[in-house]
Amino acid sequence: MILSNETVRVGVEPERGMTLVSLIAGGRELLWTTELAPGSELGELGEPGEPSAERLEAILHGGWFEMSPNAGLPDRPGRPPAYFHGEAVRRSWRVRSQSATHVEAEIRLSSEPIALRRRVEVRDATVIVSSELQNLGADGRPVSPGEHPCFRRDAFGGGSLTVRGPSLGPADVPGTIPPDADGTSGNAAVRLTDPTVILTAADGLEVLMRVDLEAHPYLGIWWNYSLQGGAGIGSWDTIALEPLTRYQDEVLLAPGATCSSRTIVEFRVSR
Repeated sequence: MILSNETVRVGVEPERGMTLVSLIAGGRELLWTTELAPGSELGELGEPGEPSAERLEAILHGGWFEMSPNAGLPDRPGRPPAYFHGEAVRRSWRVRSQSATHVEAEIRLSSEPIALRRRVEVRDATVIVSSELQNLGADGRPVSPGEHPCFRRDAFGGGSLTVRGPSLGPADVPGTIPPDADGTSGNAAVRLTDPTVILTAADGLEVLMRVDLEAHPYLGIWWNYSLQGGAGIGSWDTIALEPLTRYQDEVLLAPGATCSSRTIVEFRVSR
């Protein structure tokens, strides 16, 4: 499904996790995706917990997907195992509304009494992604939703990343993007003090991600600049900027309550 206007073109696959699989602005593709291998059909959810990470790697297409109802956290002390990066990306969503510039879809999870709604919209030089999670159960549910856009390293090689906030782990935020894949990888996280995260390409194209700090006060950064060896996500050449509700933690969502977020990505040329 293609959403577009004069400035932006977005490909969305509701049948594959309501994932954005293409984002073209400034004349270039900005999202990293991989060819789907045999056996990558969504099929059954499989087992939760640690085995679910291997299953996710087999079916993941890259792009920009939602981590819901939890980001990471396949094994949670004192609670049943969960699906690594959540169930949402593993499911086909039902489209409720669509036009040339938007699509809105929903699902009800099978592993949790939770309903999800997601809307992707292009407007002028922006892409707006809105997500809502509702607890349909009779008890509180621990959740930690987030977003996972995977940007192409080669679209920003020789450029920079600007993130403001204190670091939450031993790794520093990578301030520069290497011009060539160098085989490095890592993870960093910050508590955001500024909602605007900026990726700048060498030719001046800027991607400004405006994070909803009320919903996503944390940002995870994962980079993997593969030399094209290996298989699975280890072969990706990407930097992912991940707005998170919690960093290695969860919040308790009361019965009937909702958790909503809005992530806005704007494109502009700085010079």
